[in-house]
Amino acid sequence: MRSVTTLRTWLRFTRENLCRAQGERQRSAVVRAQCEQLIRKEALELWKQVQLVSRMIAIRVANTNDAVQKLRQHVERVTLEINLT
Repeated sequence: MRSVTTLRTWLRFTRENLCRAQGERQRSAVVRAQCEQLIRKEALELWKQVQLVSRMIAIRVANTNDAVQKLRQHVERVTLEINLT
């Protein structure tokens, strides 16, 4: 069975197709905006974590350096005491 395409059916098909495409483009724009917002939010959260970890590492390094310095001072005192006896 063959279907006959008339100008009226072709215009209706084209109109419906254009409306559907426009709706899909609008929904796509909304999804794209939501994705970009989520990526920005997560990038900011990741950057906060990087900064926090960097601060914690700096504190840990300072604590370690302080402990090393105290141990060196203690070794120096013990060595001096041993040499005095």
